[in-house]
Amino acid sequence: DPEEQAAAANELQQLIGGDPVEDADNGVKAHEKEWAMPRTGMSLPSLPRPGDISSYLLGKVLTSDDIKPAPQLLNQIQGQAQAAEVLHILAPLIYALALARSKDRGSWTPWLVGLSVEYAARQLRDRGFRTTPLERDEWNKRAWAMGWWTMRGAF
Repeated sequence: DPEEQAAAANELQQLIGGDPVEDADNGVKAHEKEWAMPRTGMSLPSLPRPGDISSYLLGKVLTSDDIKPAPQLLNQIQGQAQAAEVLHILAPLIYALALARSKDRGSWTPWLVGLSVEYAARQLRDRGFRTTPLERDEWNKRAWAMGWWTMRGAF
């Protein structure tokens, strides 16, 4: 088929770095047409003009205006939420102190103290207000950590 041969010649010309050849049917250059995949029928967008690569790439890259500043990623915490954060940070220290003060190495007391501090931090946080996706992800990680906490110590 002459049309298929012409299309193949145009694609080959483009691949070896030659100037794009105009389509005889409507005067559109080969790189400006959308290409439809033969098997799936999905179409790919046209390629950028060869001389205009920088503007094409700038459209695909995040700029400093697209990125939120750090204070906007998290809510300012106050009251119970702040107490929850402090308890979460201090939980390993409280567990270590309880473990050091325990006279019996098989005692459940340090384990229960550590678990209850983690649980208290979680309960204080649950009473808080709206959270951002970043905060929800962090609290989900902390929930898994609390689950692993139950495997520690007296077992």
